[in-house]
Amino acid sequence: MQEYSQKMNLPISDVPHGENITLVYRNGDKVIDFVSSFLRSGLKHNDLCVWITPGLKKNEGPDAFFKEKTIFVNEKSFSSNFDLVLMDMELLSDAEAFSKAILEFIEKKHRSAIKCGFNGLRITIDLISDEGKMLPFLKQCRKFIISATSDIELTTLFTCPLESFSSSDLFELMDDRENTIMKKNGMWTSLMDLLSNKYRKHLRFSPELMKKEKELKSIYMNSPVVAFLRSSGNGFPVEFVSENISQFGYSAEDLVSHKVLYEDLIHPWDTDDYFLSFSECIKNGDNEFTKEYRILDREANTRWVSETSLIGRDKYGKPSRFQGIIVDITERKLAEEALKRSELKFKALFDNSNDPVFLYDLDGNIFEANNKACECLGYSREVLLQKKITETYSKECVVDFQKRVLEVCQQGNCIFEMVSLRNDGSEIPVEMSSQLMEYDGNPAILSIFRDITEHKNIEKTLLDAKTEAEAANRLKSEFLANMSHELRTPLNSVIGFSDILLENDTDLLSDIQMKYIENISKSGCHLLTLINDILDLSKIEAGKMELQHEKFRFREVLNDVEAVVSPLAEKKNICLSTSNGADDLCINADRLKLTQVLFNLVSNAIKFTQEGGSVMIRAENDADTLVIKVEDTGIGIPESAQCDLFNPFTQVESSPNRQFGGTGLGLSIAKKLIKLHGGDIWVESEPGSGSVFGFSVPLSPKLS
Repeated sequence: MQEYSQKMNLPISDVPHGENITLVYRNGDKVIDFVSSFLRSGLKHNDLCVWITPGLKKNEGPDAFFKEKTIFVNEKSFSSNFDLVLMDMELLSDAEAFSKAILEFIEKKHRSAIKCGFNGLRITIDLISDEGKMLPFLKQCRKFIISATSDIELTTLFTCPLESFSSSDLFELMDDRENTIMKKNGMWTSLMDLLSNKYRKHLRFSPELMKKEKELKSIYMNSPVVAFLRSSGNGFPVEFVSENISQFGYSAEDLVSHKVLYEDLIHPWDTDDYFLSFSECIKNGDNEFTKEYRILDREANTRWVSETSLIGRDKYGKPSRFQGIIVDITERKLAEEALKRSELKFKALFDNSNDPVFLYDLDGNIFEANNKACECLGYSREVLLQKKITETYSKECVVDFQKRVLEVCQQGNCIFEMVSLRNDGSEIPVEMSSQLMEYDGNPAILSIFRDITEHKNIEKTLLDAKTEAEAANRLKSEFLANMSHELRTPLNSVIGFSDILLENDTDLLSDIQMKYIENISKSGCHLLTLINDILDLSKIEAGKMELQHEKFRFREVLNDVEAVVSPLAEKKNICLSTSNGADDLCINADRLKLTQVLFNLVSNAIKFTQEGGSVMIRAENDADTLVIKVEDTGIGIPESAQCDLFNPFTQVESSPNRQFGGTGLGLSIAKKLIKLHGGDIWVESEPGSGSVFGFSVPLSPKLS
């Protein structure tokens, strides 16, 4: 180190031990001059010298690095009292991490310096950062390193490029001007010597002034207000215009150089009107001119502006100069035009509506009413606008007005029915659709009335027809119930006496007579079944059928039905089987009614299944619900007939010569009984593929 330091023909900066200085350099400054002097001073004092600088570039050898960075051009410069340290570039993005790494290195070097007999430690640290980030990075590193090494004989030099500081940063550096060095007139000089206190005090305020000026310029440039000064010459030549004339595509130079006259900006359609208004203003002796008009920007787009000018006059009282502003009001004008179009459209819809339309405030004062409203209520428009909307209501509806207003205000709109009152006192049922809106800056309600007289008449007719139908149905049910009782009494006698004759052991009757009596008994039983079905149906429709709930095991019902229908199945050689997935299942229901339903479904399955077929009864427990399915391999049912299958007196086979008997009441009664239990009944079938009839009832229904 000493060998090469002797070759440097440079002044030595004799920096005392323990000092900490910052060197700020410009592009082109030979930083190595001062760094070399700084290190030579350390050699003179027998210090261990270290230069910490950002690392090598990729694929760059150390020799090239030294040629660029230092005067030490070969390895001989690496003596026992000098180290060059290449730091990781990434450390420069984190001041705290960088400071900790440097501190750790300094402590290590300090121990080495003591061990080797050096008087102290002298370190140069090169810093690099983006503009605006250098000052906080430098301050944090300097504070951290210096405070942590107070007990070490340490002299430091931080080098920083000038372009890494903002203008305000430089003035802040002056707070530490005694230890900050910059180059002036080819010499490295302390800021203490560069600036007097008075000059520095003046500059301390300059950043704020510069900042305010910048802010004002930003406001000025982004403002829609353009300031101008123009003369009264032909075309209104402009003497001054603010830079923000650029918002219209022109530069200030375009107008001030008179390449563009102010008259050239005015839209051709507004030129005559503009000069006419201006002439009237001058003629009236006014000192201020105000006008809204259109101009053309550089791209020939139309823009609206509002001008306010102060008129300057010469000693003869004639206008000579005009000083003022123009403001871009294009958006406001477009909004006004859109609002105007909207108002015209609203008025057209309002006036031409086929329904009465009213506009009134929250107290009911009518602002507007269309011709249809006047025609419907029998008032002239002038008279109607003097009234409150409640004066067009029937007495019963007036009391609900405030309630309706509150509803509209809360929901924004509502639809309700009311009765409107005509001028002649007659009433009209109407449907009112009301909407909250704004009118002249205040809340208002727009209501559309629709005459629903015809609708109400139809509604009344339908209601009367429904009432009559229900009454007729009750009469029918009562008649059928009474007739069924009257028919069952003699029919029971016929069946009873025929059964007595059939049980006679004597040979009083011939075979033919016995056959006739047997026919009488069968026909009587069939007729009794029919009458019982009609009686059950009548009771259900009349609302007189009551369920007798009891708890029982469903297996018992299954056994009862199976015992009754087994002979019928055996007679047709049909395989009757059961699949009980709920063998121990208890249910709370009307046992007789449930048995009746199941018997009906199983007997139907046997009836419509050919000889040699099969019928399966399945019982399942599905989420506290009993599900029963009766599956057969019978004739099946077309989909078109399934929707009417549960209607009274309906059968799939309806021809006069039908093969299967029955009244068509069984499934209808079954459906009504299942509905009484709170359950459901259904069918799944295809012609030729058999059918599945099923029903479900809750295990524990809610009893009312």
